[in-house]
Amino acid sequence: MPKDPTYALSKLSNAVYYLAIGEGDVRDRLKTAYEEFHPVSEDDFPPTLRADWRWIKGQLIRMGPVRRQDGSIRMGALDNTLSRIRNSTGAKIAKRIIKLQYDLEDHLREEKSAVRKVQSSGKKRS
Repeated sequence: MPKDPTYALSKLSNAVYYLAIGEGDVRDRLKTAYEEFHPVSEDDFPPTLRADWRWIKGQLIRMGPVRRQDGSIRMGALDNTLSRIRNSTGAKIAKRIIKLQYDLEDHLREEKSAVRKVQSSGKKRS
C-alpha cells in the first residue's frame, strides 16, 4: 500500500507545471521540477509505478557529485548531471515525469472507482 500517493501527485503536478512554463531550456526546468518533487519517497507510489520513479530520479543524479580533493562536494549530483546531459536527454526525462503524473492520476482514479463500487455493493445488501 502506497504511503501517500496524493502527496506524490501534488508534487508531480507542480513539477509538470514548472516543466511547462519554467524559464530556460529543459535542463533548467528539470532542476526546478526536481527541487519540487525530490522530497517524494518511492513508497508514496503504488508498486506498479515505483520503477518509473526510480528511473527518473536515477537519470537526474546519475553523474554523481563533483568532489574537491578534500572530499567536500563542489557540485551536487543534480547540477553535475544536468550540466552534462543533452537537451534531448532532458526532454526524455521530462516526458517520463509527465507520463508518471498521468499514470498516477489514472491509478488514483481507478482506486477511487473501486472503493465506490465496494461501497455501493455494500449498500445494496443492507
